[in-house]
Amino acid sequence: MAPPANERLARNENLQLLMERAGWRPETLARKVNLVLAGTREKRRVHEKTPYRWLNRGEVPHAPVPDVVAYLLSRAIGEPVAFDQVWPPGTRPCATWAWADDGRDIPWDHQGLLQLLGEWSHTMLTRRRCLVLGGAALTGAAWQWLDAPAPIPALRGEGDQITPETLSLIDTIVAGAQSLDEKHGSGAADFVASQFNAVARLLRRSSYDAKTGQRLCTALGQLAQTSGWMAHEAARDGQAQRWFLTGLRAAHSAGDPALAAGIIALMSNQATTIGKSAEAIQLAAAAQEAARGCSRSVRAIVSARSCLAYADVGDSAGFHRSRDGAMELITRAAEEGEQPPGWASHVTPSEPAVGAAARHLAQPRPHPRRRPGRGRRSGPIRAAAAAVGDVGAVRGPTRRPPRRPGAARAAHHRSPRPGARHRTAPCLKLLQPPVQRLASA
Repeated sequence: MAPPANERLARNENLQLLMERAGWRPETLARKVNLVLAGTREKRRVHEKTPYRWLNRGEVPHAPVPDVVAYLLSRAIGEPVAFDQVWPPGTRPCATWAWADDGRDIPWDHQGLLQLLGEWSHTMLTRRRCLVLGGAALTGAAWQWLDAPAPIPALRGEGDQITPETLSLIDTIVAGAQSLDEKHGSGAADFVASQFNAVARLLRRSSYDAKTGQRLCTALGQLAQTSGWMAHEAARDGQAQRWFLTGLRAAHSAGDPALAAGIIALMSNQATTIGKSAEAIQLAAAAQEAARGCSRSVRAIVSARSCLAYADVGDSAGFHRSRDGAMELITRAAEEGEQPPGWASHVTPSEPAVGAAARHLAQPRPHPRRRPGRGRRSGPIRAAAAAVGDVGAVRGPTRRPPRRPGAARAAHHRSPRPGARHRTAPCLKLLQPPVQRLASA
């Protein structure tokens, strides 16, 4: 709600002082606001000269720009900035927008998780739109949980004791949600979110010992992971970040570093696809650190997902290191009959091809004003990448990359563009399982 016309004639001295503390010109503020809006897939943009009207005339922009400005200034000066510290009296914050990390300044323990679940209910999550995070606000949690001691998730609540039959039913629901994601994408997002809400209610109200609490937190983290990826597929990236951050809290309460590593790796993939390359590299490193003591299957999928972040910035050495490491880990896990956790059961020898296709998709680099993967010579590479379930080329990293060598070969041979075949050939080579390639070497 904008202030009356006679109040809008006054200069906004508060905004001026805060911008001076941040060292920003009006054009700088406009560019930073546009970066945030672009992350929400909003079409609205702020002209570089518009902030002069906010300063000199006391004008107030349409929602959610006032909230975005207050948030950006708070991060820039390193201290909380209230909404009414920036805008004139009578201006109200937007009730339908929230930052993906709202309410997350809480302890990394089980009580902190319960507090988070109580303050951010399923209804609020589905009715409010989340603004996309960047920088330390996004990557900080991926490192903080490593230093926090694992809590003991036990509670004597007002509800009944949770039975083994209830836990078995929850495990079945979690597996079904993952299957829905693999087969139908984001179409079942509301159903999965409702199951998350049901498990969260059990955690908050029921009675359970530490072992049962760990299983509940693991299930909650897996449902949050699935919901987060569904939200990302539906272009609700701020909401996806909130799901992932909630899942990371649940994985920490469960004492499950493998699940935490998988969630952080998905956060890295999401950051790459929405243009946050620096954050993606940080998240990929955090995921690999989290997976250090995990099984080979978990380390393999984390390494495979890290390929996209390295490919996006043109780090050939990092890409090849992650790809080759993933292939070796998957082969050794298969030879020894290692059973991966449920959320990682889709790991196959073709999983590293996801990152490999993205690496070749990134060359040659497109013009900065074009969308990633939309360069003039990227068509045949995108076709081959789609055949192996490329992470960034089609719709983000698939949970189970389909192996369709026939489609890739067809794209390879029918391409009419000069030089296209030698660019798709590496993608085809990676379609062979590692064991088969070692046998033919």
